[in-house]
Amino acid sequence: HLKLELPEDYICYYCKLIVKEINFIIYEFYMLQNPNDKERPNYDYLYSLYNKIKYSDRKTIAIHISQDGTLEVRCNHNVDKKSIDDFVASHERWINKHLDSIINHEEKAIEIGSTILLLDKEYPLKKSQIDRTYFDGNAFMIDPNFTNADILSYLKKFYVSEAKKIIKQRVQFHSEIMRLYPTRVNITSATTRWGSCSGKNSLSFPWKLLMADIETIDYVVIHELSHIREKNHSNRFWNIVARYNPEYKKSKEKLRQLETRIREEKWEIN
Repeated sequence: HLKLELPEDYICYYCKLIVKEINFIIYEFYMLQNPNDKERPNYDYLYSLYNKIKYSDRKTIAIHISQDGTLEVRCNHNVDKKSIDDFVASHERWINKHLDSIINHEEKAIEIGSTILLLDKEYPLKKSQIDRTYFDGNAFMIDPNFTNADILSYLKKFYVSEAKKIIKQRVQFHSEIMRLYPTRVNITSATTRWGSCSGKNSLSFPWKLLMADIETIDYVVIHELSHIREKNHSNRFWNIVARYNPEYKKSKEKLRQLETRIREEKWEIN
């Protein structure tokens, strides 16, 4: 066999890089020995990078790279393996760019001296002169006895509390305009999506959404409210979004920038 594969249950990022390089060497060696072989595909060494395929009723193929470097392909049930391999191969440069950014970036600890985002505004974390942690409207004053874990615990509770007020208020506001009403609004610790709408029209939003500006929060709210009417991302769905938020593409770009910012910050304690 010309292709080296690892078990598909779990492959760590470094293992996948090694496998990729080995398969590339095997491929190059094969082509040197068989220069006239036009049938040999050039994506074998790439296939080892993805070990998960998520099938659904979606109409397009997409690639999702998680923070541990796992590459997941998302596609329709009817897409065959060769089409998936071809798609992955055609996005080699994009995949390598994102994998490199994951392995090379260093997370910044959230500690006294750091600045964090709240409604798209930077607020510093300063040492409090008293044994109490609070937000004074200009900065987060941190109890000098707090560890980094204590700081994160306080900030998460603060964000959740504010998100319950602000995001729920935005949902209520846009629900009245769109005449679309959720059965429930939840604030969660989700890390892979900015919002979701269940089959029973229950909406969920992560507390980290409160780092965005109000316009971007409104886009996510409108996006999820639109799913009450359209449980997909069809043209009909995006027409609803555009009707109530004509500049939604700008907000999508802001969310991508915010995702990059959050990836660079250490919001979890190992």
